[in-house]
Amino acid sequence: MRDTLLAAASPVSHLRSLPNIHAATTVRRVLELVTQLPGPLYDHLVKHPFDLATAKLFGQKAVSREDALL
Repeated sequence: MRDTLLAAASPVSHLRSLPNIHAATTVRRVLELVTQLPGPLYDHLVKHPFDLATAKLFGQKAVSREDALL
């Protein structure tokens, strides 16, 4: 997919029709990758949606936990 997007004259058109994603395979792979992350990086990724200091590290705006649930 990466090579196709990089070679395309209009990559956005390719992104409008993505192939089917196999959820079980994707979840399994993500769980494998998460175990390889250093502890501090994992903590930052978990906290960045609602922790202002962590969000700033990623250049994002934090939202409250209540707002995140809406």
